[in-house]
Amino acid sequence: MKREKIMAMLLAGLVLASAVGIASAHFTMIFPSDSEDTIWDVTPEDYIAERGETKTVYVMWG
Repeated sequence: MKREKIMAMLLAGLVLASAVGIASAHFTMIFPSDSEDTIWDVTPEDYIAERGETKTVYVMWG
């Protein structure tokens, strides 16, 4: 009986953590840009950095 309660609580915690992670990923947007003025003017190539290259990204939560 006690073991079943513990397993149910662990399962509920896992489901809750998964739901929060999925929701967080859904509402997080990453924009590679050098300035806030050009944040919307990006191409798919802007998301990939070469080895040794650094990029500035803006993370938006919405």
